[in-house]
Amino acid sequence: MTHPSPPAEGILGLQEANELAAALASRVAAETGLRALVIKGLSLAAHGLRTDRVSADVDVLLDGHAAAELLAQALASRGWTPRPSTFFSERMTIHSVTLRHDRWPNDLDVHGEFPGLPEAAFDVLWAYRRPVTIAGQRCWMPDRWSSVVIWALHSLRSSSEQERHGRELADVVDGVLPPLSRYERDVLASRIVGLGAAAALVTTPGFAELLTDRNVPVAANPDWERRLEQSRQLTPWVQVLKESSARERPLVLWKALWPSVHDLRVMDPELVDTPLGRLAARGRRFVKLGRRTWRRVSSG
Repeated sequence: MTHPSPPAEGILGLQEANELAAALASRVAAETGLRALVIKGLSLAAHGLRTDRVSADVDVLLDGHAAAELLAQALASRGWTPRPSTFFSERMTIHSVTLRHDRWPNDLDVHGEFPGLPEAAFDVLWAYRRPVTIAGQRCWMPDRWSSVVIWALHSLRSSSEQERHGRELADVVDGVLPPLSRYERDVLASRIVGLGAAAALVTTPGFAELLTDRNVPVAANPDWERRLEQSRQLTPWVQVLKESSARERPLVLWKALWPSVHDLRVMDPELVDTPLGRLAARGRRFVKLGRRTWRRVSSG
């Protein structure tokens, strides 16, 4: 009997890498005494909410930034290190740390919070968690209704910049919500309230009607509104510029127009690190900004 040849050393496909990364993060978290939930892509696929599209990263959510930092430190001994930061990424609202491994094709995003949810939401997510076996390891995921809320929040915050996320938001609003029974809609509305996500979703079509029908009282969420504003900017530096002092703004503008070589290396994977290659990378940045501006103007 012949057997297929094993893959080349260090070579992993994205699907298997994602499953192994989720299993690794879950096991290390358990060994470290941390509560961790596998969220977004793998969770949505497990609940049958979204087709099993292979993502380029795996997301895990922990109970606060201190716990996320502990997990990141524990994973560092296994070769997972933070992706390099840039002038602007250091100044943006940070809710997760992205880890990479030289021999893995995917990233591992370790969240200390999730935009749109208050800190207390983790206890609710944990109370309704569900076990799932991934790569032979027991992992924890949010249940179906919590996963719908997380999916909607993620898609809403990202939809203004990425068409794919806009389509995913439509998938939630047009695909998930309409078929729900009265009882299921009540359960979902109750979960939204329990997670403290009503303020973030109350103006979103579909969810707005769901909450209004149940007379859900909603208070403003300034932090969420600020994050949405960030996502609507043409580029992240616009929000950084708005939040900078008058003395800092010339530096912010200069860094936006002429990023350092270090920042270019981080931001542009196509960079050829020569004087001509760096000039070409800067040119690609201007073209990209021009396209974003045109799309924003064209869309009204």
